[in-house]
Amino acid sequence: MTETEQLITLLREQLEQQQRQHKEDMEQQMHQMEMMMKVFSGAAASAREESYDDPSASNLRFPITTQAAAIPSFVAFDATSELWPDYWSRFCTFVVANSVPEQRKAQVFLTNQTATVYKQLANLATQQNPPKDINFLTMDEIVKFMKEHFHSARTFQVLE
Repeated sequence: MTETEQLITLLREQLEQQQRQHKEDMEQQMHQMEMMMKVFSGAAASAREESYDDPSASNLRFPITTQAAAIPSFVAFDATSELWPDYWSRFCTFVVANSVPEQRKAQVFLTNQTATVYKQLANLATQQNPPKDINFLTMDEIVKFMKEHFHSARTFQVLE
């Protein structure tokens, strides 16, 4: 056998060995993925049983993102183009139409607001006694703040 033939044979054997190793690696990765899927599906099932109302429920090992991904975005409130009662009515319709759980209404509302509205709500929350974190406001508290801030009674006086 010539040197060239020996080199070709050696390269062919090397290539076959790499292919076998690649196949073994792929099989091992597939096995690991299957095991992870079992773990994640079990954790998701047990996490669904947890209450969303408890802000200290940090014992959830894996966040549930399937519902979050299924909820489309909603246009942010703009006081220059819409009255608060009209926006609130549309948001309530959106929540029902998209099956947003009651426990998540406040978070869905907050994540769909502009930075300005979010900051105003955060400031109003911190002015409470005791101060509150915006992430733990209830929907009723948010509505109260929005009414006070964006739906104040406007009176007009006609001067002659």
